[in-house]
Amino acid sequence: MTWRMTLVRKGISVVLRAASRLCLAASLATVGCQVRDLVGNPGGDRSPATAFAAAGKCFDHVTQASTTVAPHSASGDGRAKAGQGTVVHDSIASSASRTRAVSVIVLADEAFQYDHAWKSIVTRDLQFLSDAFSRTANVVFNAIGWRTWDSGRIRSADIQAMYDLAVSDSRDVQGDVVLALSGRELPRPGDGWYADFGAAAYFGRVALVRIGPDGAATNYRREIELHEFAHLFGAWHSASPTSVMRIHPDHDPVYDFDPVASAVIRRFRDREFRAGGETLSDDDIDFITMQFRSSRVSGEMHPIANALGRVAIALWRAGDAIEGMKELQRARRLCVDVEGEGGPNVAYFSNLLLRACAFVKGQTQSDAHGR
Repeated sequence: MTWRMTLVRKGISVVLRAASRLCLAASLATVGCQVRDLVGNPGGDRSPATAFAAAGKCFDHVTQASTTVAPHSASGDGRAKAGQGTVVHDSIASSASRTRAVSVIVLADEAFQYDHAWKSIVTRDLQFLSDAFSRTANVVFNAIGWRTWDSGRIRSADIQAMYDLAVSDSRDVQGDVVLALSGRELPRPGDGWYADFGAAAYFGRVALVRIGPDGAATNYRREIELHEFAHLFGAWHSASPTSVMRIHPDHDPVYDFDPVASAVIRRFRDREFRAGGETLSDDDIDFITMQFRSSRVSGEMHPIANALGRVAIALWRAGDAIEGMKELQRARRLCVDVEGEGGPNVAYFSNLLLRACAFVKGQTQSDAHGR
């Protein structure tokens, strides 16, 4: 599945928890319990409106005192500092009339390479994906590099851990996108095929698939590859059982996109994959919001809010907490547009902002006392 809401929550929580350990003792005493509560209960027990009102007051205090927080060194806004990039904006009508060739770097672990013909198997898979995407948006995929991938550095079968490793190992590789393949034996699926066997971020660059080259698994592997590659173009999950973007397959594989997924893929078929979804234009975000509002699976987070959560993680890691909170505010507003003030993802971002503000407020007070 995608880099889901739960993955973003875990990532931000881990960063906040790690940052708390680096603060002065006074700061830890002030907000440590709140950070621990965030890890154990991301949603908190406040209503979205109450939590956001409290967060707003705290955020005002923090931004006014932001000179006591370590300044950022890069210029531009938070998105630029997160190392994102720009998106290619071609007209949809003109660009769809030509074929876009997307270059693919293939990472395969030793467990996937046990079949000596694994490269031929993956080449056929990419041709299958090309046929599907050509029908929708005139996009094809070509492998331009093959690398052995040491997925064994992650001992657990946790999908997030393996996905994070694939992303880390792909930062410096050439090519538009990366297909990371693992044939390691996995435990029995607990949350549907995609939850255990595939991962990709909305508007990301890396797709992870964890089904080996065994011929009996070919149909399922191709369905998951098609599903994850669609996420790279921004497509989200569908409630339709006949769409490849369904969350929980429970019958024979399907390879067709639902109408909304097709529209999203066509809209962003020429995107620059190294640029995150948070760099899209206002018109593009409005398009996503309109389509997502009418077609989302219950509980799923707005794709751009999801991307902004990842930016917030990067900013927190870089020590720029203020800009990170600004990205969280943007994410919350997008969730409100889709869910209204009472939505679960609105509540999540409201409570996260409250805890983040309290954390920074405690940090600035500690810094002031230390001078």
